[in-house]
Amino acid sequence: EPDNGPVRVLLDSITDSAVEQFRAARQVAWLGLQPGRGLRMADTLRRAALSLAEDAINPAPPSPLNVEIGPRRTLVKHRVSMARALRIKQQAGASLNDVVLSVAAGAIRRLELKTGAQPKDLRVMVPVSVRQEGEAGGNRITFAFVKLPAGEPSPLVRLERVRAQMTEL
Repeated sequence: EPDNGPVRVLLDSITDSAVEQFRAARQVAWLGLQPGRGLRMADTLRRAALSLAEDAINPAPPSPLNVEIGPRRTLVKHRVSMARALRIKQQAGASLNDVVLSVAAGAIRRLELKTGAQPKDLRVMVPVSVRQEGEAGGNRITFAFVKLPAGEPSPLVRLERVRAQMTEL
């Protein structure tokens, strides 16, 4: 996109700031009416702050995936049948999400090996449902930080490591 110029950037920034302040005030009022959700939100914010601190102390390692963001990106797709994924889930006593995360770890491992990099575990942010049983409608999520075991050669061990982390979370 062409550069918007300093005046446009300033106006956009002021507008964004005003909208965010309104949203924050509305959120505080809403949380006052629902203390349980307020505590969960506070815990989520605490974990996010700890994660940001960890990122500052331990930045992401060099990787074929850890490159400067730019206009040239590649999307790679691969299809796995749901029946196969459900069989793995059933046999391993894991969740479907555990299976998906383990497959992602394996794909990252193969990519790193193909590019000549040494496969390393990769810390990722994963959406997690926080909807209570019987609670109506919509998505209610928070984010969890999980270490994908891309450095692990065994698919079964990768799945067990992911399952253990997700169970703990």
